[in-house]
Amino acid sequence: MRKVGFVGLDKYKLLKCGVTEEQAYNFCRKLMINELKYGEYEFVSGGCKKKGIDTICERIADELGLKKTIIMSEVEEWDDAVEYINIPSENSLDAHDTEMIVKKGYKTRNIEIASIIDKLYCVVVRTKGQYCYHHRDKDVGNTHMVTGACYTMRVAKEKGKEVYLVFV
Repeated sequence: MRKVGFVGLDKYKLLKCGVTEEQAYNFCRKLMINELKYGEYEFVSGGCKKKGIDTICERIADELGLKKTIIMSEVEEWDDAVEYINIPSENSLDAHDTEMIVKKGYKTRNIEIASIIDKLYCVVVRTKGQYCYHHRDKDVGNTHMVTGACYTMRVAKEKGKEVYLVFV
């Protein structure tokens, strides 16, 4: 089954651009229903806790009965976070071994999304005076505010995936 990703702005950025949750919902619903014309697909997204396009599209996927893959970050940071924990040594009650635990940040999550999808929609809002540096084409980058979703799109494109930058 095809895997189609939907990523985009968080709720704060949508509101800052003058887009209500209802407007974003209606736009994304049409986009997701239109994708069904090409056959069934599995919905893929990042489940961002900041409740924007990811969350809206996940709700629509539930309404449409789509199979879902949600790839969550484990920390709310761009880069992975490293933690070290002490675990008791098997050989001594006083000694400890140290174990390193890596928690996935947004960047790693976005790379995972780009790696598993066949097609990706990056949903943004057209703005003036904003620049998204994830685009190599400066004309495209000058059309909307920065979002990690465009990083996901860039990585997917580099991997030869079908990608679309769409504007609410």
